[in-house]
Amino acid sequence: MTAMLQVAALSDVGCRRTNNEDSFGYDTEAGIFAVSDGMGGSAAGEVASHIAIESTLAHYRHTLTDGAYRSTPMQHRLYYATAHANASVYQQAVANPKYNSMGATLVVLCIASGNAVIANIGDSRAYLLRDGTASVITVDHSLGAESERSGHPLPPNHPSFNVITRAVGIGPDVQPDLFGAQLQSGDRVLLASDGLMKHLPDADIARIVHAAPTVSLACEQLIEAVKAFGASDNVTCLLVEA
Repeated sequence: MTAMLQVAALSDVGCRRTNNEDSFGYDTEAGIFAVSDGMGGSAAGEVASHIAIESTLAHYRHTLTDGAYRSTPMQHRLYYATAHANASVYQQAVANPKYNSMGATLVVLCIASGNAVIANIGDSRAYLLRDGTASVITVDHSLGAESERSGHPLPPNHPSFNVITRAVGIGPDVQPDLFGAQLQSGDRVLLASDGLMKHLPDADIARIVHAAPTVSLACEQLIEAVKAFGASDNVTCLLVEA
């Protein structure tokens, strides 16, 4: 199915930020697509997200060509790729004092023969868009989301609501969540940084993506919609159509 995939991605600094700490990358031949939202002082967030994306893609490609991984399931290849990304960001942060404590979210989609596996670390999300709906595949790793799952939700204006509880590069190891899906022809999968969800509810995301005739136009319209609401953060959208 990877040969039939349509993909588009777009990233915008938003209306209030002066630099874009989001990154994205993909390789349609390898069937891997990723979005990362960096965090850290100065330019550290940009560095962290860039390393996370490049390391993930590079290591996943390596598993496709190295005979040692010949019988390795896709979800294990993806797990190893995120581990490699975490180590790469962490090592750079330890080696360079100006990058101390930098980190990044990471959401990655891998597709082969209609089977999809998604890895998530942080609060960037993956959505499955099918039959007019947008279903969140991933689980946010933030204090706000975790408090809600525990039955003791924090108010949305709580100062710690958006604090990330799991991120790439802030420690020597990190545990991604892994999810699987069987894609149907015409399905779209959206990977997005939290700058999108801060302004657009799932129903609006579904409406915009399903109405757009192409994934490229859908990405443009999603970002236009966020900017119409003030775009308080960087926003990145990556759409894949099966």
